[in-house]
Amino acid sequence: MADSGGRWKRWWFKWWVFFCLLIPTALSITLLVASIREWTFSKPASDFIRTNRASVQLAIQVVSALLALVHSLAVCRLLGNGGRLHLASKASFTIGQLRGWATMATPKIDLCVPILYVVLASLVASLSIISSALWVGAMTPVEARAFSNGTIAIPSFANLSLMTEYPSEAKLPEGQRAAPEDFTEYGLFSYKVGIRYISSLIASAASATTIDGSVRKSAKVDNTQFVYVGRSYGTGAAVGIRDKDISEANFPAGRPTTYQYVETSYNISASCIYNASTDFRITVSNPRSLWIYAARGRLPDSTSEEYSSYFGHSPKAIVAMGVAAAPARPRYVGIAAGEFYKQLDAIQCSIDFSPARFNVTVSLTNRTISVSKPAGEAGDGEVIVEDIDPSGLVAKVLIRQFELIANDLTNLYQSVLADALLASAQAWKASQGSTDEAEYTLRGVENSLIAMADDMLALYGAAQLIVGHFEQPMTVSVTLAVLKPGVWQYALAATAVNAAIVIAIVAEVIRTRGWRAMPSFDFTDMGWLLLATFRGGSLSAGSHREVYEELGIIGKGETSSRIVVAHQGDGDVSAAEETRDLVVQLQQNGDHSHNTLLVIEGAR
Repeated sequence: MADSGGRWKRWWFKWWVFFCLLIPTALSITLLVASIREWTFSKPASDFIRTNRASVQLAIQVVSALLALVHSLAVCRLLGNGGRLHLASKASFTIGQLRGWATMATPKIDLCVPILYVVLASLVASLSIISSALWVGAMTPVEARAFSNGTIAIPSFANLSLMTEYPSEAKLPEGQRAAPEDFTEYGLFSYKVGIRYISSLIASAASATTIDGSVRKSAKVDNTQFVYVGRSYGTGAAVGIRDKDISEANFPAGRPTTYQYVETSYNISASCIYNASTDFRITVSNPRSLWIYAARGRLPDSTSEEYSSYFGHSPKAIVAMGVAAAPARPRYVGIAAGEFYKQLDAIQCSIDFSPARFNVTVSLTNRTISVSKPAGEAGDGEVIVEDIDPSGLVAKVLIRQFELIANDLTNLYQSVLADALLASAQAWKASQGSTDEAEYTLRGVENSLIAMADDMLALYGAAQLIVGHFEQPMTVSVTLAVLKPGVWQYALAATAVNAAIVIAIVAEVIRTRGWRAMPSFDFTDMGWLLLATFRGGSLSAGSHREVYEELGIIGKGETSSRIVVAHQGDGDVSAAEETRDLVVQLQQNGDHSHNTLLVIEGAR
C-alpha cells in the first residue's frame, strides 16, 4: 500500500506541470473562438467592467502572470528532462555544459556558461514576460461595435392642413387664425417659423460662412442640445424628440452610440446676382405718412406687384426682401436696400428646392448630426426622388418667411438681417481672400439664405411632428458600444505559443516514451547536488575501486550503475569504474588543495 502511494506521488510529481497546461490550452482556444465569432460581454458585465476598470485590469494582470508561469514551468520541466537525458547519453561533458543546462531549466542568466547557453537561457527567461503580455492583450476587454435596428418617427408632409403663411402680428383681429403652437420640454414648436425663431435664424444667417473655411457647425433649434456638423438639409427634426426608443433600456446587447437612417427632404440651393434692371425698389409709401416706406415691384415669379411697408427715419437704413406669393419654382427673393447697405441693393436670388434623399447620422455620444447624400446619389439628377410636397406649398410658405423676417428686423437705425448677411459676406471674403466686393457679397448672401432655409425646413418638420402629429415610422440602423474579450491578434499569438509548447511536449513524450530512461540524478535539484557532494567528500581519499568497496559505496564484485566522479584540483579526473553506465570527466582549473568527489547514481 505504501509502495503504491509512493509510485502515485512519483507519477504525479513527474506529470503535474504538464497537466496544468490544460488550463491555458482551454482558455486560449476559447479566446480565439470568441474573437473569430465576435462574442461580446453581456450588458451587465460590460457595465461592471466599465465601472471597475482598474480592478478588472489588475485581475487580468494576475491571471496573465499565472498563465505565463504555467508556460514557463512546462518549458523548464521539458528542458530539465531533456537535459538529464542528453547528459546521460554522452560519454563525457564539461561543467560548463552542466551549468548551461541548469540555467535553461531553472531559468536564470549565468554569464559564466558558454554563450550559446546564455542565449538559450535568456530566451527561456523571457518566455514568461512575452507570454504574460500576450495573455493580457488576449483577455483585456476592448471596445467594439455591434449593430441592431430600431425605429423612430420622422415628419410626414402628406398632411399640410396646418401649413400656411400666418400673420406676424402678436395679437390678431378676431376671426383670424393664429399659428398652432406647442411648448414642451424640448422647446417651442410653431408653424409661425419666421417670427418665433427669428433670433436663431439671424444667428444662423450670420454664421453661415466660416472664416477659416472649415465645416460649419450649427445648433439644432430646440432644447435637445444637438449640433449639426455641416448642412442639415432640413432633416433631423426627430432627433432628440422622437427617438427615445433608441436607448440602453431597449438594447440589452450594448449601449447605443450612433444611429443612421435615410430621410427625404430638399437639397436647397441659391444663386444670387446683381440685377440692375430689377423692378423691386424702396419708395415713399405716402407723403403724409412719415417714416413709412414701401418696398414694391415685381420679381421674375410674381403674378402681381409685391408690396410691403417698412419703418424708418429714412430709407437709408432699410433692407427689404420681396418674395412672390405664387407657388412657382424656382422661387425668387429680391433685395432692395437703402444707402447704408448699398452693396445689398438690387440683389436677386433664385432658390431651388430639389427633392433628395439624405443619410442622417446621429451621434448620441457627441450629440452631433451629420447629413450627407447616399452613395450613388451625390450628383444632381442621377436619381429621381419622390417630392415630399408636390404642391409646392412648403417651399412657398418657407420662402415667404424671408419677407416677414426682413420687415420685422428693420428699425429706425439699422437692419439686423442686413448685418447678418454682411457678416456672412465678410467671412467668405476672409476665407477665400477675395477682394471683389460683388463676389464675396453675393456668395455670403447665398450661404445665409441656404442656412436659414435649411433651418426653417427642419423647424416646419418639427412642427409637423409635435404640433400636427403628422409622422411616419422610420427604421434606423443602430450602432452599439459593446465590450469583447481582447484583440484577436493577441488571442491568436497566445494560442500559437501555447500550441507550440504542447506540441513540443507531446513530441518529446512520444520520442522518450514518457522519459522512461530518465536517470535519477537531477542537476536542478539542490538537495540532490548536496547529497552527491557529501558522498563525494566521503570518497575524497582516493578514486580506486578498492577504496569504494572498502567504504561501502559499492560491494565487492558488484556491477553497478552507480557513477563516481572525482574532482581533484585542475587535473583530469574520471570515474574509476569500468562497468559504469556513464563516464563524466570534469576539466577544472582551481586550487589543488580543494578536492571534491561527486557520486552520481544512474538508472539501472
